[in-house]
Amino acid sequence: MVTVQKDEKGQEIGLEEAREPVDDPLCRKFVELYESMPTMDHISATKVLKSEGFFKRLQEIIYREKPDNVFAPTCAIKLIEHVAATMPDHSLIMADFDSFLMPRNSIKGINAPLITNKLKDPTEWQTYDSYLIERGAADICYPVDFHFMQHAY
Repeated sequence: MVTVQKDEKGQEIGLEEAREPVDDPLCRKFVELYESMPTMDHISATKVLKSEGFFKRLQEIIYREKPDNVFAPTCAIKLIEHVAATMPDHSLIMADFDSFLMPRNSIKGINAPLITNKLKDPTEWQTYDSYLIERGAADICYPVDFHFMQHAY
């Protein structure tokens, strides 16, 4: 959870990450789905490597054992639930970025976001090594774990 830090006058002075027990039903749904993810056999892992890229697969291998942070796609889960409830006989096609070329000082964790800000020149951009920056100062881009989303769907 991210909490807003304020000074004695009530002015926002920063953001801070706080760990609290999970009591949100959507977060509990994510944990349930995440823990029930089937392990990939070598054929599926090779397909993921070819379709999603080496860096994505390496990140999964490194953090799969015991990650410090897992960035949960709760809005995507809610979208899937809404679509299923309102359109029972639907077909769903999802497309987005499945990985980013992360800078060295990037955020650690599974499905970690890329925090970036465009500079004056459209070809220049700045990345941040934390998502705890002033609100509105940057774009937060989350990669989509299509293997997880397929399982959730």
